[in-house]
Amino acid sequence: MTRRGTALILAIFFLGFCQLVALGFARLLPTELNGTLRYQMDVASSLAADAGVQYAVVYLEDKLNRKQEPVPGPQSTLVLESERLGLSLNGWDWRVTLHPDPETPPLGNNPRRAYSIESQALLRDQVYRVVTVQVVQQSFVRYARFTNTWPAVVSAWAGAQHFSGPVHSNEIIRIGIHPGYYTNGDDQLFQARVTSVGGIEYTPDTLEPPPATEAQYRRLFNIPREPARRRTKIEVPWEPNMLRQASLAGGQPDPGPITVRPGGGIFLRGNVDEMHLDVENGDPVQLITISGATYKVIERGSPSNGRTRVVNLSTGAVVADHSGHPNGTIYVTGSILGLHGRNKGRHTIAVDSAVKHKIVVGGDILQAGATATSPASDLDNRNALGLIGHTIEIPYRIDPATGPLVVHAAIMAGDGDGTGGFRSERLEEIPRDDRHHNYITFVGSVVEDCRNITAHINPGSGWTTRFEFDPSLKDAPPPYFPAEPEFEMNGYSDRYDTEP
Repeated sequence: MTRRGTALILAIFFLGFCQLVALGFARLLPTELNGTLRYQMDVASSLAADAGVQYAVVYLEDKLNRKQEPVPGPQSTLVLESERLGLSLNGWDWRVTLHPDPETPPLGNNPRRAYSIESQALLRDQVYRVVTVQVVQQSFVRYARFTNTWPAVVSAWAGAQHFSGPVHSNEIIRIGIHPGYYTNGDDQLFQARVTSVGGIEYTPDTLEPPPATEAQYRRLFNIPREPARRRTKIEVPWEPNMLRQASLAGGQPDPGPITVRPGGGIFLRGNVDEMHLDVENGDPVQLITISGATYKVIERGSPSNGRTRVVNLSTGAVVADHSGHPNGTIYVTGSILGLHGRNKGRHTIAVDSAVKHKIVVGGDILQAGATATSPASDLDNRNALGLIGHTIEIPYRIDPATGPLVVHAAIMAGDGDGTGGFRSERLEEIPRDDRHHNYITFVGSVVEDCRNITAHINPGSGWTTRFEFDPSLKDAPPPYFPAEPEFEMNGYSDRYDTEP
C-alpha cells in the first residue's frame, strides 16, 4: 500500500511539473511568434525600401545614358511609386523621392550630379521603414587613363609606363611588349582594373610574345588572365558648356576681357597669352595675360569668409573686389597659349573644345606643397586642378634648365571627333639628345578622345612619360569636372516610421 501511495504522489508531482513546463511554453509562444513576425516585417520592409533605392539609381543612370534630365525643371523633386509602375510584391510597395543637390540640375549646373534618395517601404499604404541614401556620379578622374575613339596603344618597356588606377578604352587596347619585360624588376604595367569595348590585342612590333603563363600575365595585369571586355561604350560629355555657365553663375559676361562675380568663377574672353598659377602669402593667385594686359586674381582668406580681388597690373585699376571665393571654374572662349605654376585650392580650367581650342603647357604644373623632384609626395585633396579642352599640348621643347617636365592635373581632351587629345607638338621630331626636354612626370588622370603622348614610345625620338595616378582626385575631383552616368553611394541611413 505504501509503494502504491508513493507512486501516486510521484505521478502527481510529475504531472504538475509537465503542466508548469507547458504553461511556460504557452507563455513563450506568443513572444516568439511576435519576434518572428517582427523579424519578417523587418526583412520585408528593408527589402522593399532597398528595392526603391535600386530602382531610383537605375532610373538616374538610364536617363543620363539617354541624355535626359532625371528631374525635369523647374521642379526640385521627383516622386516614383512602385504601385503606379506595377512593381508591387506581396502587398509591399515603395515610394521614392529624388532630391537634387543645390548644384545639380535643375537647381544648379554642375555636370557631376548628386541626389538624395528617400525610399519609403509601405504595406497597405502604411509606412513602415524609410531609407535615405546620398548618391553622386562617378567623376571621370577615377580613371588613370581613358581613351575614346582611337585604340589605346600602351608600351610595356623598361618601366616607362605603369597605371596604378583603372584604364578603359572605348575601342581596343593594344600592348607592345619590349625585350626582357617579363624578367625585369619594373612595376606591373596595369595595377588596377582594365576594361575595353574591343578587348586586348598585341601590336605587330611586339618584341616579346603575348603572355602565356600566369607569371607573364601577372607582369602585365593585376589578374592572372586577360581583362574582361566591357561590352557597352561609355559616353563622354565633351562640350564644357556647363563650365561656361558655372563661371558666369548663369548670367551674361561683362563687356571686358575678364568677368569675376560672386557665386561664379572666372570668365575670360579671347586667347590667353599666359596663365601663371601661384601662391602668395598662403593665398591662391592667378596671373592672366590677355592682349598685353595682365590681371592678378587673389583669393584671400578662407573660402567661407574670404574675399576675391582682381587688379589690372597694367593700369593699377581694381576690376573686382567682393566677398567669398570663386567656385573654382575658369572658362576661356579662346586658347591658353602658356599655362604653368603652382595650384592651390580646387580649380577647373576649360577652353571651348567645340571650336578646337587648346591649352598649351608652358612649364611645370605642380600642386601646392609638392616639388618638381617629388610631385606625388604631397597629394592633398584640398588641392586639385582640372584641364579641359580639345587639345592639351606639350610644346616642342621645354627649357632644359628646368629639368624633366612635371604636370599634376586631371586632363580631359577632345570633342568626340577623334582628333583631340593630350599630345606633343611634332612628337616624332623631338630628338632624344638629353634627359631634360623630353621626359615628363605626369601625376593625375587623363581622359582623351584619341591616343596620346604616353601611348607611343620611339627609341629615337618622342617623349618618355612616367605616369602616376592621383587617388585623391577620386575622393575630391576638381570642381564641375564631367562625370559618367554611373553613381556611387556616399551615405546610408534608415529608420522605422511605424513599429510592426
